[in-house]
Amino acid sequence: MKKYFTFLLLLGLTLPAVFNPGFCQPNLQHLEYFDRHQGLSGAKVTDIFQDDKGFLWLTTTHGLNRYDGSEFLSFSPYRGEESQRPILMYRLIPHGPNRLLIGTNDGLFLFNTQDYTFRKIDFSDIGKSLSEPGLRKYLSIIARLEKDSSGNIWAGTPVSLYRLDSALRLRKVFWSDYKQKDLYSKRLNYVFKVLPVNKKLLLAWLDNKAHVWNNSKDNTKETFIPVEHWGDGRLGFLKDIHYPDCYGFKNRYLIYFRRNVDSLFIFDVPTGRKASCYFQYMNDRDFDWQHVISVLSDEWLALSLENNALTLIHVSDKNNLLSVKHFPERIFPEYNLGKIITDSEGNLWATGKKGGLFKVAFQRQKFNITDLPEPKIPDHAFRISSFLRKGDKIFVGMYGEGLFEWDPEIGSINHHLNRYRSGIAKINTIWNLRNGKGDTIWVGTQSGMFWYHTKKKTFGLTPGNHPEELDVLPIPVQFTDSHGDVWMGLGMGSGVVRYKTSTRTYTHFRNSAGEYPYRYPVAVAEDRRSDIWFLSDNSTNLVKWDRKAKRFTIVPLNIPHFGDKISWTVLLIDNEDNAWFCTQSLGLICYNLTNHTYKLMKKEYGINIDFLSGLYLDREKRIWAVSNSELYYFDRDINRFVNYSFEPDARIMEKSGPFYYDSVSKKLYTSLFRKIISFNPKSLMRVRPPMDVVLTGLMVMDKEVSIPSDRKLHLRWDQNDITLSFSGINLSDGKQNQYSYKFKGGNWINIGLQRQVRFASLSPGTYDIMIRAARSNEDWSTHTESLRIVIAPPFTSTVWFILICLLLSGVLIYVWYRYRLNQILKVQKIRANISQDLHDELGSKLTSIGYLSLIAQDKSEADPKLAEVLRKINESSVEASSSMREIIWDINPDLDNLNLLIPRLIQNAASILELRGIILHSQADTIPASVKLSLYKRRDFKMIFMESVNNIIKHSGATRAWISVKYAKKMIHLTIEDDGKGFDTGKCGVGNGLKNISARAAAHRWKLNYTSAEGKGTVLSLTLKIT
Repeated sequence: MKKYFTFLLLLGLTLPAVFNPGFCQPNLQHLEYFDRHQGLSGAKVTDIFQDDKGFLWLTTTHGLNRYDGSEFLSFSPYRGEESQRPILMYRLIPHGPNRLLIGTNDGLFLFNTQDYTFRKIDFSDIGKSLSEPGLRKYLSIIARLEKDSSGNIWAGTPVSLYRLDSALRLRKVFWSDYKQKDLYSKRLNYVFKVLPVNKKLLLAWLDNKAHVWNNSKDNTKETFIPVEHWGDGRLGFLKDIHYPDCYGFKNRYLIYFRRNVDSLFIFDVPTGRKASCYFQYMNDRDFDWQHVISVLSDEWLALSLENNALTLIHVSDKNNLLSVKHFPERIFPEYNLGKIITDSEGNLWATGKKGGLFKVAFQRQKFNITDLPEPKIPDHAFRISSFLRKGDKIFVGMYGEGLFEWDPEIGSINHHLNRYRSGIAKINTIWNLRNGKGDTIWVGTQSGMFWYHTKKKTFGLTPGNHPEELDVLPIPVQFTDSHGDVWMGLGMGSGVVRYKTSTRTYTHFRNSAGEYPYRYPVAVAEDRRSDIWFLSDNSTNLVKWDRKAKRFTIVPLNIPHFGDKISWTVLLIDNEDNAWFCTQSLGLICYNLTNHTYKLMKKEYGINIDFLSGLYLDREKRIWAVSNSELYYFDRDINRFVNYSFEPDARIMEKSGPFYYDSVSKKLYTSLFRKIISFNPKSLMRVRPPMDVVLTGLMVMDKEVSIPSDRKLHLRWDQNDITLSFSGINLSDGKQNQYSYKFKGGNWINIGLQRQVRFASLSPGTYDIMIRAARSNEDWSTHTESLRIVIAPPFTSTVWFILICLLLSGVLIYVWYRYRLNQILKVQKIRANISQDLHDELGSKLTSIGYLSLIAQDKSEADPKLAEVLRKINESSVEASSSMREIIWDINPDLDNLNLLIPRLIQNAASILELRGIILHSQADTIPASVKLSLYKRRDFKMIFMESVNNIIKHSGATRAWISVKYAKKMIHLTIEDDGKGFDTGKCGVGNGLKNISARAAAHRWKLNYTSAEGKGTVLSLTLKIT
């Protein structure tokens, strides 16, 4: 049964209570109200629907709204300047995933709930065939909208009815008989109601008359048949049923009323079975044509009456026994409600017939609240201090106002003041209540201990032999331990009294050494070893009564920042030897009595208070705490407190009362000022389904974009400013949701109540973002929302750009290489041409000069002077010819190969040295053919080589010389050495020869080094790096 028990709890009902005439209606403060001040776009809500994600969608008189538990968002089909144009929306129905079909006064719209776009269904061509032009303006007013079981869409206007298929293609138009003259003589309303019954049948009240549509192949003419003429006549009774008096239920039943008949009927369409029940409101002024029946569950319906309030209808069809029952108790009698739905969290939502939206929160219906009567003693501060069940009554002790006797079944409350003696204020200031024998209650007051007889309604002092202090001093605490002993604190610093019920004897432990160590106890508890623990007035320690040793001992707490004086409130010892108590300076403290460790219960544990009026340990070992208008329980699974509020919308700062567990009703009782609060702990522990988180908005560079359906967002490198909006759908208390997000592989970042996060200046890359939510004081939901953001790098950072750059670089290098190669080849060609021209032209002429000078010399023997001149001419031509050959060698590109140059240089050096009687020893490595020197390097290398040889001939006086040429690792090493007389490099100046050698080496950054000493010869070394 869908939401059966949820609904009962929502309305504060149980099945026994429904039949109980004394049943108390839920407090009206639990009915929340929303209007335009809370964000609704229109004053009146016309329809309401919850989608599969949990969002609440509402049509209003001014557009479409969506509610997620935190805020209302508005949507309009108009854009730009027309966005503020009003549009009246009548009805919305789901139409496939993420789609809503909406009937408005401006046509039929299909709304996409993901990208928030409207698409208008065009009926413009229909009006062209209408013979009455004045009626055309009504064709776009879609005031009725339904979907049948076959997927047909039925859209009704004041003058026509459209049938569309599931693809929203128009299949049939049913026209009214209205004429042009009817515009001025009647209110046009052709389609009053469309009611899908089952897969085959659909009812429509056309022109206020009931008709049947047969959705089968037999209906070839596609016509509506009056109910009295359809089939076997079983629907003929609908002829006399007004359209607002008939409703469909579960695609099978019809629930209807007959005017002037005080009955409610149900009709099973497939079988023809009927059932009825008494309905007392038929002739009531509240039952008029605007009543509404809403389906709440598989068996329950709500009937909203015309003039305020709603009642319940229960339907049952078991064992072929069909029944219907109406419960006449008016719920929310001061409110005029329309359509009602229950959401997936058990909350009840109702449209207001006069405007606005109403909500009955599931959580808040779990608290029963009863107000006590106004005080009889004026000008006094009153609050509830204690509870006690006696028989079928709950007795309530008031601080300053005596005793109240409350019957929770019928709601009656009787007030009893203690008038036993004078000083009525003090003796009616009740601290606590304790059960006595028979009809007796023991009442601890500000002026002694009294008994109260519940039948005779009389008070009296403690009888028998007892300490006289019990008759006059305040009794701030009474506690009955597991042995039946009663421990009573005595105010005014008078210690504690123990009453042994087994022997009916009293023992007074005074505030003195060897007895009770402090003024008096204010809270008492018992541990699992039956030892008694006390919190005392004006102390900072615990006091323990050791049952075996039969003595009191002080247990120091040793808690920093405790202060000198502590205002204790309550004490509880759980099954793990933890003492729970509260102080005004540090709040709630959990102190372990075994290992003497403690925990301060602060915000990280879901609670942050400085006052507690009650602590209670239930049978499931849960710890309940109450403070002001807040209720907490400690959930050991998540190691934190979960919070509930009695008065979430009130600003009540009065302190609440203590806890009392009633084993009869299985309820916990507490109070808030003069209000009695009761609830069933088990009902409060309802586990809510995991909360879904949904992306609701996406902005890129401050511009709204659609949320991709696959949750993958691809952006350019310059679209790196992204804002995400999201919502945890929580229709109960969504404003208290907590949110966090993280990047994949990172840690969760808590952003509190914030429902939006912005990522600015994101670098190119892939980002997987996850978002989660948690309800107030609950653990994080396992349902998360995710979005993958892929930001493409700029083209200059892509592999393609790098490849293109490499390709272009390769092309440029190749072009440069080809250009350089061509230039070298051109230079080499020029060098070859010059060398050839010098050899052919100038060489031949110098040779001719030489030969001619020799001939002339032979013929001039008679003239010695002329012969000498001719001899010099001959020598000069020989030298010029030799120099020219050297130049030709230098510039000839074919001779750039060092394997040709070096042997020639060594050969020339050997020839010259031998003429001077110097023996040459030479060694040269073979140099790869690819190793070449440029023209200028080759020239300078040769000049350094020849200058060094000339220095040996001119200055060394050597008899031997050594020349070595080595090649390794692209390095050429030249060494020229002699065994001559040498010189002191420190004393002798550097001649022009050595200067020239050094200058030529430095010009090419060659490494040059020479060493010499007197009588030890000279060594010159030259190192060339081949590049």
